[in-house]
Amino acid sequence: MFCADCGHKYRRQVWSKYGEKSAVWRCEDRLKLGKKSTCIHSPTLKEDDLHKAIMKAINSIIDNKEDFISRFRNNVLEVISNYMEESYIKQYDEQINILQNQMLNLIERNAKFRAVSKDYDNEYKLLHDKIESLKQANVDEMKSNHIYEEKIDKANVILYNINPKLLTFDQELVKRLIESIKVKRNNEIEIRFYSGIVVNEKLESEK
Repeated sequence: MFCADCGHKYRRQVWSKYGEKSAVWRCEDRLKLGKKSTCIHSPTLKEDDLHKAIMKAINSIIDNKEDFISRFRNNVLEVISNYMEESYIKQYDEQINILQNQMLNLIERNAKFRAVSKDYDNEYKLLHDKIESLKQANVDEMKSNHIYEEKIDKANVILYNINPKLLTFDQELVKRLIESIKVKRNNEIEIRFYSGIVVNEKLESEK
């Protein structure tokens, strides 16, 4: 979490007043420099109000199913696409090409001397078995990804048919979902999720 005006991080502080303690978040520049700080417009955020605004933002993403599910599916399919491109082409095709070249060299070497070496059959069979094993592994990987896509489709259906509400602030959940929070003037925050979604919330204190 950082200040929109000066770019410094926000830090947690515990205030004590009349024997009661309360947690707040303040701009690091104002904490260090006090009245000498040029960041005079950065607000002090009550932690309870901040947590409520964050949970409100998370629930707004869950409620907006069309946007949420669309981004969820696109992110997962992008991962699958990258995995297929990197894994299949590099891990399988390149290894198969190397083994096929070794097989060709083996055949040419024996053809050159017009005789089959003593170990030719064993070497040929070993290379052949390795190539077939890699081809089968390639097929298995592709099948597993098709199954994965089917699971995503099922997850989409489940997401459409439920309407979860997250009420309690969970720090671990927030860390996993939210990339950064920008604190603006007038107690407003800009919440950026790892999925790319950006939500603006205004902190509202209970009266």
